[in-house]
Amino acid sequence: MNTKHNISDWLDKLQQESWNLELLISGFSIFLLVQAQGQFGAVATYVDVHFNFEPQIRGMFITFWGIIILSCYALIFSLIFHILIRGFWIGTIGLRSVQPKVDYQRLRYAPAFEQGLQAKLSSLDRMLIRLDQISSAVFSFAFLLVFMLISLAAWFIGLSLAIGLFDPVLEWLGDKSTLAKVIKIIALVFVFIYLFMSLIYALDTLFVGIIKKWKRTSRIYKWIYELLTRTTLSIFYRSIYYHLVSYIGVWSSRFLFNFFILGMVLFPFFRYEHEIFYPDFGTKNKTYTYYYDDMRPEEEIIWDASIPSSVIKENSLPLFIRYSPKRNETLLHICDYKPSKKQGLISGIYIGKEGVNLNDPRKEEASPDSLLNCLSSIYEVRIDDSLFQDIRYYYMAHFNQEELGIYTVLDIKDFSRGHHSLSVDYKDWQEEKDTVLMKNWVSIPFWKE
Repeated sequence: MNTKHNISDWLDKLQQESWNLELLISGFSIFLLVQAQGQFGAVATYVDVHFNFEPQIRGMFITFWGIIILSCYALIFSLIFHILIRGFWIGTIGLRSVQPKVDYQRLRYAPAFEQGLQAKLSSLDRMLIRLDQISSAVFSFAFLLVFMLISLAAWFIGLSLAIGLFDPVLEWLGDKSTLAKVIKIIALVFVFIYLFMSLIYALDTLFVGIIKKWKRTSRIYKWIYELLTRTTLSIFYRSIYYHLVSYIGVWSSRFLFNFFILGMVLFPFFRYEHEIFYPDFGTKNKTYTYYYDDMRPEEEIIWDASIPSSVIKENSLPLFIRYSPKRNETLLHICDYKPSKKQGLISGIYIGKEGVNLNDPRKEEASPDSLLNCLSSIYEVRIDDSLFQDIRYYYMAHFNQEELGIYTVLDIKDFSRGHHSLSVDYKDWQEEKDTVLMKNWVSIPFWKE
């Protein structure tokens, strides 16, 4: 009993002094999150540039990273609101130290106003208690909201992984076999059932137990509830969820959950427009700073190709074409030479009869020249309507951000002074049609002096 009493006293004292920890965590978190937003975008860009994931894995990554970014914005907004309330609370404490009560005699109001204010005005003590409770609730709600978004990411990733497990099975059985068709139908039925259960669970969560009140379906929904709380990882924070919504109230919780969740999901689909004469998407009359080495911001990467400047004063034009792993399938299909490396996770750890060997996972290419000829064979370079033949390429890691690609210098002495357009096209293998199409990758305008 003494131990329980000591713990209770310690928790009571801790919650009374928690306001300073709340302010410290809120201020520090806002600072870190504001600084981290740009880094989150940089990580997503790096993965998109340097990796060639399957569409399903790429979709999982984009969804997960998008939810992480949404969580950052939710935390920043909620914690700023928390600091404002705590600041008001601290200011009220300061006011109470100098003026604990309203001095109506000094104000000299008419009796009707004085009596009305005495009946309606709350004391500073009651206001301080209420503000303290609201501040703590807002602080808890901010992190609960983030946990709910992480649950959404866990649900999506789990569903994507489950669906992805059927792909190798169907490939092994053959897409046109009877057994493969039966397995596909069964999988679709299970996915539909799981989606339906997830929708019910989401409605119950956002509307604070609206389905838990139905007595006739309570036993069935209890099984669905236990399954979804584990697959969405909400089992780890549901105690916080129920304590908080029981304090805030059912209708207030419903409004807050739906306002924040729907607001964050729908916010990217709204914008207030001013530049109505400027196109949102690229056209042939639009260029970008990352095309030119002397105009590119430090944090910007080379997405496709680059030249030194928009104004070329010499008779030679250096050109860098970034290597995109998305071209791997086309290269493997049209090239006779096969690279020594394999796409995916590789290791220099080998286990054999002699034991475990730790080696450098990098491999020496059997014929680097053949590999270079293979990579460069899918590109065609034009200036205006002139196609360049027999271009000499070199491998190069660009000085910008070590982007990997191929480098060459074009002879432009025969081109006239003025505006020109450099185009880089690439071969794209269409697997479903078993054909190779030529597509434009980038068009870079420049001026020759």
